Order: sequence, then structure tokens, then C-alpha cells
Amino acid sequence: MENNNAIATQGPDDEAKIEDVKPTVDGDSPEKVNNRQRRRPYRKEIRPEDETGKWAIRRKIWDHLEDNNLVNAPRPCHYRIPNFEGAAAANDRLTGLAAWKQARTVKVNPDKPQEQARFLVLEDEKELVLLNQTQRNLLVPTPQLRTGLLNRVVPPADADKEKLRRCCTSQGVKENSKEIGLEDKVKIDLIIVGSVAVSRKDRRQRQRFRTNPDAIVWMGGLSSRLRVSALKSELRNLNLIPARLVWRGPRGFAYLHFHTTDTAKEAVDTLFGREFEGREAKVEMANNDRPRRRGGDYRRDRGNNRESQSEQQETGDR
Repeated sequence: MENNNAIATQGPDDEAKIEDVKPTVDGDSPEKVNNRQRRRPYRKEIRPEDETGKWAIRRKIWDHLEDNNLVNAPRPCHYRIPNFEGAAAANDRLTGLAAWKQARTVKVNPDKPQEQARFLVLEDEKELVLLNQTQRNLLVPTPQLRTGLLNRVVPPADADKEKLRRCCTSQGVKENSKEIGLEDKVKIDLIIVGSVAVSRKDRRQRQRFRTNPDAIVWMGGLSSRLRVSALKSELRNLNLIPARLVWRGPRGFAYLHFHTTDTAKEAVDTLFGREFEGREAKVEMANNDRPRRRGGDYRRDRGNNRESQSEQQETGDR
């Protein structure tokens, strides 16, 4: 894993609020060094899971950037996509990608390091309009999903570069955007996100989704009051750490993906009869073609489900 010195076109976990700060200019001028925001004390509690896996890698990157003063505001950079020095130059490299040249509607996350990417989208839109070609649209996520899903940024008709840069800030988005809801149809050609750390060999994506289809646990009958964060905490307390958790809280169930069938079966035994938010969870090995039962033994494994369905089919044929 390495420090992310480029803007990825897919993948990360975290998003930060857009900061209403002018974009940084790369270069070590004396004025920049003197005005650079110094590191503030970092008192956030270190969680046990922070010391292993990807969290340990993230913490290593955050600490390295802060200790060597390689990050700009907002600081400290921990628990956010860091606005590392060179972020603007990394964004500038986007314009050389074929995907960028072909895209017309671009969604950019609201992190500070991608402010230059948002500006480039709007700048290209202005040039394309002058050339009487299809406009390139900038979409940004609604901060904290207070309303709507996305915002389409629409800069003023007479916008110069200074006004375009303001449109890339949180206040500028509020003043110059149109809300896009779930019912609206929009085709996104390119998504630009940032990351704390990436692997040049793309290991993260392959490992994250490399789960055994026969090692999936279904949990049903969950209370509507149960939150996914509370469920994850309970699983950690039970020493159950799935490779992936698919949350369907509003519908009262969730899927736990494990790497091995044995681990999944152990999870079924551990979770069977256990209550979450005052309601006993229904647990069984998942099966894509199983009927949606409301009762019965929820510890039947995949093989037993298939045998039962086969017997029902034979009875129906008779």
C-alpha cells in the first residue's frame, strides 16, 4: 500500500465535507511555508481495529503526512481523505485520460483534495459551451445526504475562473446547484474519488470481494431499531468478522460474507438464538434460490435446502 499521489476513478471509503478554502498552489515559497497551517494536537481515541489491516495502513499514511508536514488544510488529516501536497497536480493529470475526454457528466466527491478536479470539470464545461458542443456536467454528493442524492453544479453564465473556483466550495455549491433526487434520471460517465492509500497491484478490490458463494450467512427478523454500526459492534464482540456485510436494515435482514464455509457455519451456531435490540435473530446459511420462510429451523445448511426443494419438486411431479 502506498500514499495516494493520484486521484482514483473508483473505490474509497471516506468522504469529507467541502471546505470553503481557496485551492492550494504547489510550490515551497517562503510565504506558503510561513502561512501553512501547523499540526494541531490529535486526541482522537485509537480503536482496536485501527491497528490491523487497512486501518493500520491508513494510520501509517496519516501519521507520515502529519509528522513530515506534507499535508495542507484541513488538519489534522486523520480520519479523512488527506489534502496532501501535490493534490492539485495529481488532479491536473486527469485531463490526459481518455475517460476524461469522453465523459460529459462527471461525479466528483466533495473532498478538499478533489477541489481542483471539480474546477477542471467546470472549466471544461465553459470551453465546451463556447465551442457549441455538449456541455460537461459536474455532479457532487449532497453533504451528509440532508436532502436529495446529488447536486448538479450550474455556474453563472458570466463565470470567470475565480467564480468557477468558488462554485467548487461548499458555499458555492449551495448557491449554484440544482438538486437531483432519486426519481430523476441521470447518466454518469465518470466518477472521481480519493483514497488514503492504494495498491498499485489493485489488491484491495480483489480481496474485498473474494468471498465464497457457499459461505454466506443470512440474518433475518432484525428489529427496525437495529443500526448497522451496532450490529458490527456485536459481531466484533462475538469475534465474528465477515469479509463483507450487506445491510438491508429497512427490510429486517442482512447478509454476512465469509471466506470459508466452516467459518460461516461457526457464525450460524454462534448467532443462533441471540437477540439484537430485544428481538431474536433468525440465522441460516444463505441460498440464492431458497424460499422466503418465516419459520422453521434457520440453521439448515445449503445442502439440506436443496434436498428439501428436490423432494418438493418430486412430490409435485407425481
